[in-house]
Amino acid sequence: MRKTYALLKQNVLALTLLFAVSITIYSCKKDSNRQETISQSDLVVLQSWFKLNATVFSSSRFKTMSPNWENIFINNQPDQTVYEITLNNPDQIFQTSKTLDKGSEKMYRNKNDIRLLIFKDKRTNHILYGAYLSIINEASSSNINLIKYKAYQNLTGKILYYNIDGSFANGWNYINGAVKNQISLSNEAAYINSNFDKLAQLSNDNYGNGRLQKESSDPCLTGIPDYGISCVGTDAYMQCSYYITGYTYINNCGGGGGLIGDTGGYTPTPIGQPHNGGGGGNSNNSNRDIIDSVQNPCIKAQLALAKSAKTTIRNMLNNEFGTNNFNERDIFFYDITTLPDTTAGTTHGNSAYSFIINLNKNTLPQRSKEYILSTIYHEVLHAYMDTQIGKDSSGKYLISNQHETMANNYILLMTGALKIAFPNLGDRDAWALSWGGLEETPFYTTMLSVTEQAEIQNLNERHKKATDANLRHGTYCN
Repeated sequence: MRKTYALLKQNVLALTLLFAVSITIYSCKKDSNRQETISQSDLVVLQSWFKLNATVFSSSRFKTMSPNWENIFINNQPDQTVYEITLNNPDQIFQTSKTLDKGSEKMYRNKNDIRLLIFKDKRTNHILYGAYLSIINEASSSNINLIKYKAYQNLTGKILYYNIDGSFANGWNYINGAVKNQISLSNEAAYINSNFDKLAQLSNDNYGNGRLQKESSDPCLTGIPDYGISCVGTDAYMQCSYYITGYTYINNCGGGGGLIGDTGGYTPTPIGQPHNGGGGGNSNNSNRDIIDSVQNPCIKAQLALAKSAKTTIRNMLNNEFGTNNFNERDIFFYDITTLPDTTAGTTHGNSAYSFIINLNKNTLPQRSKEYILSTIYHEVLHAYMDTQIGKDSSGKYLISNQHETMANNYILLMTGALKIAFPNLGDRDAWALSWGGLEETPFYTTMLSVTEQAEIQNLNERHKKATDANLRHGTYCN
């Protein structure tokens, strides 16, 4: 009897210890996933920062979304606190990399989650910047609502980051929770040109029985559409349909150079001076009118010259894009690797108040400084003329032939600007460089003689590093 009681006592003690250990393990596991409660003072700082830094961008793709300040996840990173804030989304805006068929809208909408991120420095306790995170689930499983910043376990799909002004910053492709490659910025012109290039390469003799049947685009260059919903009718009967509100043009293969930046994380685009907000917050991706995001030092130096040389084009640039009035416009300069070798630069508008100039990072450093500056001037004039174009009653731009306008009105302007920036540049070289990119205009073919056209082509060719040193014109970067 005494022996049986002792055995029972041992068993009860063992069960008690096992239960206690289980409770401890469960409690620790529960605590690791426990959502922290944000303090009222921190919430006020976040709200103030967002009001000062995000609500000013009326053309942002996220302008109809608003933070749900009652649903904030506090994500503790080694050096930063990242506040993940769900967004009220009345227009049901969503993104997908798949083809949207009728009836599939709800499925793909549920595979995308867009949220606001606000980053705070743990050392200084100041807000650094904000961003939008778009999670696109390309697999059949994965609950994206459980996915958190830089914890993309089991995700197969895309992570896209946007600066607080709505411009694309960077992104990542994931397979089963692991980074496959990064995603970089591209543009509409590169995407369209890739389609044209592929079409030109197709042989009529062995494709479609001598007839082209479809486009075959570069798989690396793609556009991610933004979808929204529009409804008409009454409370009794409402008819809703989805429509495309815009595109994000990306290089889905990363653009080379390996994994750059914080792998899986957001890399802010440095676009000017910060706004102060909410008790000591700073944003390094806040609005600034003329934004230099060029990386190549040679191209960057010529862009700086374009902004500083006392020319009429500089005045046009500063007056149209460097003001702080109500209708201020932004112009962003990038150097990218996805433009065709035959294209030195492109200009396109993100909105009526935002323009992007992309410069060819592959080919321009192999050209003279004078040639690079002439390319920048050419694209600046495109952006300037965009600001001068009116709209029709439907809100569409009244597009004219800009190259012909440039040929008619701005050749002398560009020639004079190049001479001011480079006093030792010959008159004929400045004249020929000003014609660069205008070869397809009617003015070029009808008003210039064959001899003049040949001279323009010859002088432009002489502004290349590859040209024999005895024939080469211009000055060059090392």
